[in-house]
Order: sequence, then C-alpha cells, then structure tokens
Amino acid sequence: MLNIAEGAGRWKPTDKAYRYAIAQGECLECSAALELTVVVGVIEQEECEELLSYADRVGAMLTRLIQSQRQSDSQ
Repeated sequence: MLNIAEGAGRWKPTDKAYRYAIAQGECLECSAALELTVVVGVIEQEECEELLSYADRVGAMLTRLIQSQRQSDSQ
C-alpha cells in the first residue's frame, strides 16, 4: 500500500511506473505469504483463496497503472 501511495505522489510517468512495479512485486510476495499460511496451518484454504482474490484485484489494478504510465511516458 505504501508503494502505491508513493507512486501516486510522483509526477513523472517513469517514476510512477517504477513505484507501481515495486508495489506489484510486493503484492506477489503477499500472495506467497498467504499461501504459506495455509501450509503451516494458520488459515484454511477457503479463507486464503478469498484473500488471494483481493491480491489478484490489486495486482490487476497495478498492471493497468503501470501500462498507462508507460504509455504516457512514450507520448
């Protein structure tokens, strides 16, 4: 979330895209951590899948943000 906020606060499209790309990597790390919680028995698979759906939505949003900033930068 902090990297998304940092990207939103940047003015240059290249800077924004870079921060959003970092946020996307962090989102993937969160997904991996969620899957690990199932393996070690902290949460059930069903709960994990619900939470992963939120991470997927954030990841998709970040993909679109990165693409739009890269397009802005190339214009």
